[in-house]
Amino acid sequence: MGAAKYILAFSVLFLSSFAPLAQGSNLPACASIWRPGEWRLAPVESNAQQSARLARPACAKEWTILVYMAPTDDLLPFALSDLNEMRAPFSREGQAASSLKTDLIVQLETEAGPASRLHLFAGEPISSIDDARAKPVGLAPSGKNPAAALSDFLRWGAKAYPAKNYFVVVWGHGRGWKGYELARGTLETLELRSALQDFVAAAGKPADVLASDSCFVQTTENIYALNGAARFIAGSSGTQNFLGLPYRRILYEINTGRFNGLFAKASPADRADEAKLLARMLPELTRQSLDPARGSQGGGSAATQALMTASTFDGARFGPEIAPAFKALGSALEAYLKEDSLRGLDIQLLFPSEASAGSGGVDVGALLTALKTYLAMHQDEASRVRGELASALSNAEASS
Repeated sequence: MGAAKYILAFSVLFLSSFAPLAQGSNLPACASIWRPGEWRLAPVESNAQQSARLARPACAKEWTILVYMAPTDDLLPFALSDLNEMRAPFSREGQAASSLKTDLIVQLETEAGPASRLHLFAGEPISSIDDARAKPVGLAPSGKNPAAALSDFLRWGAKAYPAKNYFVVVWGHGRGWKGYELARGTLETLELRSALQDFVAAAGKPADVLASDSCFVQTTENIYALNGAARFIAGSSGTQNFLGLPYRRILYEINTGRFNGLFAKASPADRADEAKLLARMLPELTRQSLDPARGSQGGGSAATQALMTASTFDGARFGPEIAPAFKALGSALEAYLKEDSLRGLDIQLLFPSEASAGSGGVDVGALLTALKTYLAMHQDEASRVRGELASALSNAEASS
């Protein structure tokens, strides 16, 4: 069932004010021990050489962003587009891709070729997926299914790039509550949960923000299944734009610390919790990027734009607060239908014969709206019948 539309097309739900202890809190901040400019990738230096030169695992940055990008062949052009968007420079150094504050790491898996781990810095556009693989940090272990590959990537990323905050992105086709369709097989939601739990063991804390750059996966079932595996869970319950998340803007907001203006408005406690600011920012940046007039990914009709959804949920609060409400609704519906078997036929007519496209579920907004319409209709009918009965009784009394 879709989780976003019935509240707001672009919404942030149940954001907590909890700020966890920094991962690797016993490590010094990289900014405090590196010389000015030392974080830059030298012109003749590979990513692996830079990491070794800086002894990167010995210090912590503010952010490590781990993108598991596994495009099927039909998505390869869009994967290349997103890689270029992640690397696109700004006028000032340190505002794009990896910086003194942030490490941007991508594991790129395609249907053919090696699975490469890339440390992305700002630079000129690349023209092919093979060019993207030219300077890897390393190659991922071969022969692993998506669940094992993702787990290995997240554990490696936590150890190789310690940080105060971790932002994990899963990139590929989504299948709603069924999980993901990726380059080398399927990734089910419980397998994603297991990989995130493996990350917790390596990092000493959950991922701060989990985002799915995929269609249909921001469902109540998935969010419930991921309860506790990530602080905040972001994604879309509907069709995702092929151009994906607005990575260039996201990286700019993280690297500058502005968070789309949220930092300036935040309380001191929230300013110390950048993960919360990122979680709150993601739906709004997605909305802005799809603006037909000004957005970096704008275009299409207003009706098409209206179908795009994005939301962020607090992963820890969803289970205790929303799941009981759904169970209570289910119990009430079951009791209501048992009173009169014909009511089931009435309710079936309120819904389309097919589930939401590709997701195998029914949007929560459609469900609740239809039920409210149905109940209002029957309340009106009951009032009309009561009125007719009262009139008939009055007439009967008068005639007698």
